[in-house]
Amino acid sequence: MVLGFFKNVPLPKLRLFDMAQVSSNIVKDFLHERHVCELGWIHWQEAKMKEIPFNFGQCPNLRVLDLSECINLETLPTSIETLTTLQHFNLSMCSNLQALPTSINKLIALQELDLSNCSQLKELPTSIDKLTALQNLCLSKCSQLKELSTSIGN
Repeated sequence: MVLGFFKNVPLPKLRLFDMAQVSSNIVKDFLHERHVCELGWIHWQEAKMKEIPFNFGQCPNLRVLDLSECINLETLPTSIETLTTLQHFNLSMCSNLQALPTSINKLIALQELDLSNCSQLKELPTSIDKLTALQNLCLSKCSQLKELSTSIGN
């Protein structure tokens, strides 16, 4: 295992974790009970997972979360609500993502949400209108999306 070398190495100053195309089991083992409080950016593109296997509560300073092209991802964990410093959230091409949790309104610093090509996304939670810092919302090719709240952007 590539990350096995780091198994017992504390990384309290880790700021960027790029794990594109890495198995979710390896990442889960790597992050399990590890203190990564300085982690500001997670790039986990093309991971073959249906759900995210760890608690985001251990990443209180996360500003960028890129889960693009995680085509098997169906749901997001409720711990997503702890990411109050998150500014950029990329879920583009998560073609099996069906819904966002209503607790997404807790992402008070979120400026950009990319949901393009989330072809199974049927609706956005009404709580999305509470994202007052949101500047960019990309919904291109969300072919199953039925309607948008009229309060978005107000």
